[in-house]
Amino acid sequence: MDGRLPAGVSRRVLLAAVVALSLTTAGVVGYRLADPADHDLDLAESPDEIAYDALSQLDHRDYAVAWRIPPAPDDEGGGSGDDAESSSSSDHRVFLSATVEGSENRIRTQSGGTVLFADENCRWSARSETTKPDTDGPDRCDPDRRLISFYGLEGDWAAVREPDANVTVLRETETALVLRVNDTDTAQYLLSGRDDISESEYARERDLRANLTLVVDRDAGHLRRVVFRQSALSETDEENLTREYSRHVYTFSKWDRVTVERPDWAGYSLKEFLADVTR
Repeated sequence: MDGRLPAGVSRRVLLAAVVALSLTTAGVVGYRLADPADHDLDLAESPDEIAYDALSQLDHRDYAVAWRIPPAPDDEGGGSGDDAESSSSSDHRVFLSATVEGSENRIRTQSGGTVLFADENCRWSARSETTKPDTDGPDRCDPDRRLISFYGLEGDWAAVREPDANVTVLRETETALVLRVNDTDTAQYLLSGRDDISESEYARERDLRANLTLVVDRDAGHLRRVVFRQSALSETDEENLTREYSRHVYTFSKWDRVTVERPDWAGYSLKEFLADVTR
């Protein structure tokens, strides 16, 4: 070697590679590798393993999801039909809808007039498809966040494997297996990513309770629905204590039949360029 650049390699490209390598070493550029595991469901496994595999599919497969926050019935069970075959989840407003192309690490969400597009490096948001991105700069990057967290599920799925999670089979039909995470702390963590909620003064005083129900399609081998339920003692009537209930319902569809196209307003960011150079 005489110190000269090889033919076809410009000094500009070499400089970009050196800069990118130094930034990556310093932890500035983040790149999330796709989960190599298939997480195919084996219904002969224990309930916690089935729950783990079903939830893990949300990180790397392609699907559509509708997130609803409906009125909750005044009981912990939530009605016998809601967990399995009921269509009650379609009779109230969709809070947020998302198309997830987990195989390519891309997501598009819409809530009201706000549209968000994100990939493994950055996210962009806009009031509508025709407006400029709502950002604080040329891009808004969250390289360490999972795409799943952009539509409201934050926790690490491995939490369901812990003995304290207390995952049980709630019901079985010919077409569905219904599992429930009975532990309040685990259910809260899977929704919010926080593991300290039950230790708060609010949770203790109001006797906070929560669970997470998973409806698994037995034939197709994936989730149909996830329902988070929470209840707490009312703050409005200290003499006659009653419980107040809330629900978050996630309905999944179009498995392996969706793609997420990059919107025209989501520009190619510097972080993406640097990540591409270093692959």
